[in-house]
Amino acid sequence: PSSSVDNPNQPMVIANPAVTTVYSVAISINNLCPVTKTVLVNVVPKPLVNAGQDTIINIGDPVTLRPIGSGIIKWISGEGLPCYDCRDAKVFPFTKSCYIVELTDQNGCRAQDEICIEVINDFGVYIPNTFTPNEDGMNDVFGISYYGIKTIKLLIYDRWGNKLFSTEDPSAAWDGIYNGKPCQVDTYVYKLEYNPYKGAHGERVGHVNLLR
Repeated sequence: PSSSVDNPNQPMVIANPAVTTVYSVAISINNLCPVTKTVLVNVVPKPLVNAGQDTIINIGDPVTLRPIGSGIIKWISGEGLPCYDCRDAKVFPFTKSCYIVELTDQNGCRAQDEICIEVINDFGVYIPNTFTPNEDGMNDVFGISYYGIKTIKLLIYDRWGNKLFSTEDPSAAWDGIYNGKPCQVDTYVYKLEYNPYKGAHGERVGHVNLLR
């Protein structure tokens, strides 16, 4: 077909088929002894990659970049990337940053996409790593300090995954008691979910030491 080549009467043409197409070319000398040959141009689907949705974070919060696509993925640019060949990358941007990811499919075709992260400083969360519930009036409870936070959910687990404490009251704190009994000296796991007035939903998981 001549409709998808730039000049059908030239020996070298640029073809741009939308689907897999067989092209035929007729060659003759002064219109004598014509010879016809064919060539198959195989058209494969264009690869797609999705770097993720643009988001807003508070300064100091991590973001895990998880691009979606089938093929070999590498990062082209972006602040603080741990490696360029990682599919998933955890970053800690301190200023507004954009990250470009490139995918190469099994046919060698490439596609790119970009995700941008805006960094704000409208809220903060402080979580202590130790408390001493010995009733001396000092550091007797485990709680969080924060500003710019609208709602929270705090959960405490022991090392076996048993939930010991749960609250959605921002002023509440754990006193080291479970089922009316003091918990033993140990390291416990906390999980904090929070929603700031400005910014995206956040989550933090860590450890707190109970000492007496």
